[in-house]
Amino acid sequence: MSVLVSANRNKGLFLALSFLLLALFGYVDYVTGPEIFFSFFYLIPIAFMCWFFGLVPGICFSLLCTIVVTATDAQFDPQGIFDRVIYWNAAMRTSFYLIFCVLMVFIRKELFNEYSKARLDPLTGVFNTRAFFEVFSPESLGKLFTPPFTVAYLDLDDFKRVNDQQGHKEGDRLLRLVAQTMEKSVRGTDVIARLGGDEFVIAFPATDSGGAQAIIRSLRKNLSQAVRKLGFPVTFSIGLATYHQAPRSTDEVVKTADELMYAVKRKGKNAFKATTLPAARSGVERRKMSKRG
Repeated sequence: MSVLVSANRNKGLFLALSFLLLALFGYVDYVTGPEIFFSFFYLIPIAFMCWFFGLVPGICFSLLCTIVVTATDAQFDPQGIFDRVIYWNAAMRTSFYLIFCVLMVFIRKELFNEYSKARLDPLTGVFNTRAFFEVFSPESLGKLFTPPFTVAYLDLDDFKRVNDQQGHKEGDRLLRLVAQTMEKSVRGTDVIARLGGDEFVIAFPATDSGGAQAIIRSLRKNLSQAVRKLGFPVTFSIGLATYHQAPRSTDEVVKTADELMYAVKRKGKNAFKATTLPAARSGVERRKMSKRG
């Protein structure tokens, strides 16, 4: 399933492939003649069009396939003896293709719904742990998350007190509020996930430490205002790890940000701590390195 999702990024390739297959099948259909039934093979490019472009493009492409097949059949009946048969076959072929289009779009919708449910946290609607580690995979570290990038690990301070004093229903309400506020406060390219309990992680692609810290300051302000407005007695501890070189694994990235977050908690909570890996060189060190070069 993840292969199909990633393939969505290459729609242009599948569009070209669909028309290439249509031309190829049309040629083979013409060469082999009307005695060999070839209509089934046109379902392959029709499936591509329905899957990657939707129902209407799929229907239009189906009609184009019908025209190609019908024109091919007509070449072998120049006197029009079998006109009615050809038109009847065209109508049946069109109906078959259209039904196939509807089924393909329906299957695609159901598969993506199940895919989303399996990768979204049911309480907050953000990514769950599984989805985060899929998106933030070693392959993504070399493509979507090329350095510099930053990961933030966020924990709600005194969340247990909300559950104990106000009940788990209010605790769930608080977590939804936090997730919604985070989604409104970060950019569309950033990835938010709930890793369990009251812990969240945010990945900031193509973002250095300064840029990430600016977003986190705004996020902390928005979160504080949101929870105060509803009377929740919580604050937020955040660890921020920026990478200027690709790390060895996703676990390493999350662990570093997690350790920074716990360092904040040990020092009194309600703050954020940032680090850059590898540590940025000072101006003196950079000048020394350039002289050596």
